[in-house]
Amino acid sequence: MSDSTDWKVADRRIGILFIIPFALAALVFMVYPVAEAVRLAFYEHNPLRPEASHFVGLENFRTIYDDPLFWKSFQQATIWTACSIVLQTVIGVALALLLHLPLRGISLFRGLLLFPYIVPTVVIALVLQWMLNAEIGVVNWSLKSAGLIDENIYWLATPNMAMISTIMLNVWKYT
Repeated sequence: MSDSTDWKVADRRIGILFIIPFALAALVFMVYPVAEAVRLAFYEHNPLRPEASHFVGLENFRTIYDDPLFWKSFQQATIWTACSIVLQTVIGVALALLLHLPLRGISLFRGLLLFPYIVPTVVIALVLQWMLNAEIGVVNWSLKSAGLIDENIYWLATPNMAMISTIMLNVWKYT
């Protein structure tokens, strides 16, 4: 065997050794839970009494599809996902185009764009909750000061406004 062939075999073995821990972790933490969830979907299962589990076939799926709460949840998840993706794409492309313009202060703007990635999501959610507070929130105060609204907006109190608020948070955080 030549030296180059020996190196290729050694490199392949080292590569396999590096892949084995990831493959094992993927099996343990991703493949097994998904397989177990699929298996349990076909059983009536009580986690407090696992010995009482029994096979029900597609009955669990029939129950879910007949439940109006499932369809309402599905609708809300679809709206949230679609709005978030569309807004993130449009705003992301607009910001990318803006960042390539030779404007004064663009370096500061680039730095500010990294802010949502640096600050943990929990902190952002708490600050946003304070900002959107109906009574003492800075958003309502700003809108009232500018004369755009007469009464406070309850940003997080109704399902529609909460949906809009969480979409705004998601778009700001991940754009």
